Amino acid sequence: MEQKRNMRQTKLGGKAPVSRKITKRGSKFAKKYLILYGLKIGARDAVTSAVETAVCRFCTTFGR
Repeated sequence: MEQKRNMRQTKLGGKAPVSRKITKRGSKFAKKYLILYGLKIGARDAVTSAVETAVCRFCTTFGR
């Protein structure tokens, strides 16, 4: 019974749980990462043209 009580989502101290804000990471993709880590740009944002995904060329070549 004690374990079930701990697993349920309950209000703490009679208050509603605090909702957490999701923040974006502040770091931007640097072109030097392409050569340094062997990356290839996978996708860009259509509006801002910011890099959304990067693909590791070593992983692609050697099957990881």
